[in-house]
Amino acid sequence: MFSGIRKILGAIKVEQTETEIIISGIPADTMARDISKIWKTSRINGHMFSRINKSQLAFPLFFAVDVMYILNQMTEHKAGYTRVRTINKIKTLLLEETWLRDTEVEHAPRLDQSKLSLFHYTPKPYQQTFYDAYDTLVPQYNLKGYLLAAAPGSGKTLSSLSLGECLQADHIVVFCPKIALYRVWEDSINSLYKKPPSYWIYDQGKPYNGERVIVIHYEGISKTTAVAKAIAGKKVFVALDESHYLNETTSQRGDHYLEWVTTCEAEDRLWASGTAVKALGSEIIPLLRTIDPLFTKDVEARFKKIYGRDGARGLDILQSRLGLISHKTEKHELGLDKPIMKRLPIVIPNGQLYTLPAIRKDMSDFITERFAYYKKREKEDRAFYFHCTSLHERTLRSRSDRQAYNQYVDYIKLLPNMDLRDPNAKPVVMYCNAYELKTLIPTLPKELKKEFKSVRSIIKYVELKIQGEALGRVLGRKRIECHVDMVPHIDFKGICETTTKKTVVFTSFVEALEACEVAQKAIGMNPLLVYGKTNNELAKTVAMFERNEDLNPLNATYHSLSTAVPLVMADTMIMINAPFRAYIHEQAISRIHRLGADTQTTIYEAQLDTGLEPNISTRSSDILAWSQDMVAAILGTTSLYIHDEIDVSMETLDECIDEHKHLQSVLNKGFEDYGIDIDPSDFDITHVMKTRNPTYMGW
Repeated sequence: MFSGIRKILGAIKVEQTETEIIISGIPADTMARDISKIWKTSRINGHMFSRINKSQLAFPLFFAVDVMYILNQMTEHKAGYTRVRTINKIKTLLLEETWLRDTEVEHAPRLDQSKLSLFHYTPKPYQQTFYDAYDTLVPQYNLKGYLLAAAPGSGKTLSSLSLGECLQADHIVVFCPKIALYRVWEDSINSLYKKPPSYWIYDQGKPYNGERVIVIHYEGISKTTAVAKAIAGKKVFVALDESHYLNETTSQRGDHYLEWVTTCEAEDRLWASGTAVKALGSEIIPLLRTIDPLFTKDVEARFKKIYGRDGARGLDILQSRLGLISHKTEKHELGLDKPIMKRLPIVIPNGQLYTLPAIRKDMSDFITERFAYYKKREKEDRAFYFHCTSLHERTLRSRSDRQAYNQYVDYIKLLPNMDLRDPNAKPVVMYCNAYELKTLIPTLPKELKKEFKSVRSIIKYVELKIQGEALGRVLGRKRIECHVDMVPHIDFKGICETTTKKTVVFTSFVEALEACEVAQKAIGMNPLLVYGKTNNELAKTVAMFERNEDLNPLNATYHSLSTAVPLVMADTMIMINAPFRAYIHEQAISRIHRLGADTQTTIYEAQLDTGLEPNISTRSSDILAWSQDMVAAILGTTSLYIHDEIDVSMETLDECIDEHKHLQSVLNKGFEDYGIDIDPSDFDITHVMKTRNPTYMGW
């Protein structure tokens, strides 16, 4: 009753509890309607707010920043029904009665910028801005760290080390990719400091002995907790280099990192990446877990529902949040000449084999054959499956064991007839997979375990298994063959001989990489290769490429060399295929387009030319363009590495993106059964699956 009276009299009240902020005496239902209208989604009202009624709304403390942004936007929106005076009163009270008051207070400086004199180099203007932003925003928003979203090649190594010094840390800890241990971090410690501090590198083979700078590669995070304990209680600064590698919410590395920085009680935790977001808003969750004490488990669950895998609405709210917890340095601030981006159309004699209609037919034929194959072996597979479950059932002892098994059996009966795209199917799939992996399979005899892992997928979702096989054995193989066939038709010598410096060639496929070596040697060139087999010699290979004028080009897979290692001895790049993700594209180009580059950078992007007929090569480029658009929407940036003529609408890509989300989220568990390791985001075979929906696996 009293809240209704307050609403009538205009007595707006804002109060903060231990977990949430409550706003009373307002037309909350009207405000909620305005929010839904402006952002065209129910997710904000449904998940950001704990409750909304006619005169009151409440939300977790973490979302105070986002609510303030929403209120600011509501005052600018002309079509809303909430009075501007009401909104302004709420904003004033939020700044007076909640933790947001700290954002209005001037805090004492934490950085001693005189420590910059320890280094040979004077900070560039954008680095100076970064120090000032860190000194202001971290205390204002009660954070334990910050994101340095600086363009690849902008000097994040110097920025990280110098920030640690300005914070007067007793220990500076760096986590980085293994390939960056020596050529990047050890070299930088010795070259950037006027007097290098003592340092310890994890895989040097000697125990930690109190050194001031500690450098550990990602695989060593979980193995060095003793080091974290040794420096606990001291002032510790932690820099996470190439932090995008740890931005998956289910990453074990991310969990180990959080445990490490918690154990050593690090006061300051810097995440540094040139490509902070790969494609999705949910990727900043690991960062928030690490640096924001208000980001609780409850908040995380809400955050996922707002900005999850298919959340495209409200990205402006997320972008505003990122602006408060990160410093952004865009490529144009480096003062480099804009790279010249050139399409490299490649015509090959058998190009028609790789058009989408041709591949669709191949996949359709394959799927038809596989359905017939699994139909033929149905009785055998079912007999084997039930034999295994019978053996497992004999091991059940307690009532809870029986209940868990009965739940599994009930779900197994449902799965063959469920639409796996339905969100309600996800918990069913996850329960069955988890039960099999953690409970059922461990009870089976050793000789049955491998076969059961394969057969279980046939019993649960034969369509998925066939779909995965089609993507891997047909689509994946065709993509590789396409780019291998393109390689002999690329004018490597012509490109390499018209550049000032050397040339780097990138591809996703080892087969294409090896084809490059054969083609280049055949025309008298002296190439070098960097991929899985040669990664242990990476530093040596890059040094040879730099010093020996006769060695050119350097051929590498994106996986092996697209991050961490500077390659400013080259100014030209040939991309045999477009990577699917914008962050890989940008990181690869930034091996040569970075600070230290003093000549014009030119990027050639090879693409199969089949006239007006779309092909598997052009489809990869379409998905790259989509990824670039998503990253731009989240970070508020624009890539320098986009062709002006690219104009790909979401309508054109709907089939690809839907398939990508579908397979990557719910169905990844199915792929492991038959060893498929692919990115299935570029082809839609749903229409094929719909025409062949067998019921023979029904119960």
